[in-house]
Amino acid sequence: MSLRGQDLWRWPLWSWKHFTITCMVLAAVLVGIGRLQSSGADSGAGSPTTRAVTSRSVSESATSPTPATQSKALIPTATAPSQSESIADPGEVSGQFVAGWARPYDPPSEWRGRLLPLSTKEFAAELSKTDPLRVPATAVVGEGTEVARAANSRTMRHTTDNGGVLVFLKRTGSRWLVSGIAPDESAGGVP
Repeated sequence: MSLRGQDLWRWPLWSWKHFTITCMVLAAVLVGIGRLQSSGADSGAGSPTTRAVTSRSVSESATSPTPATQSKALIPTATAPSQSESIADPGEVSGQFVAGWARPYDPPSEWRGRLLPLSTKEFAAELSKTDPLRVPATAVVGEGTEVARAANSRTMRHTTDNGGVLVFLKRTGSRWLVSGIAPDESAGGVP
């Protein structure tokens, strides 16, 4: 039994079994090509560290909780604000931070480049030692809410595809900067 060119093209449609096998092989080839292309973009990222970011608990950073209020919608930005820029809304800062933080598959230099300008000096030092692949979230879901407020600090809750996180902010001069991030354990947050 020899397969001619015409028979080779008819084989996938000869029966449901042949058609199913053909579809599975095509899907496997497409997945393989996709993985090769995505892994090639991350190959020059450098060696990641294995230290996880540590943060303060809600009781240490936040005082006098207020009713939750909705912040502006999360719109990921390609660039972080410059040092001279002033962001008056802590909800916007925390939204930009979480949108950048929840992208662990980006090269570490890009990941840190988005987060460090939005962070306090102390927290930036911790982020510099963090392996982005240890971040358990890959997307932000919905808008952030304010869960605690003080004169120079705020705590915002954001929901990710893997649970909630609390973002702690401090006012430094005319800017709001992120001073920590932690799982929101009260709502089954990110492990």
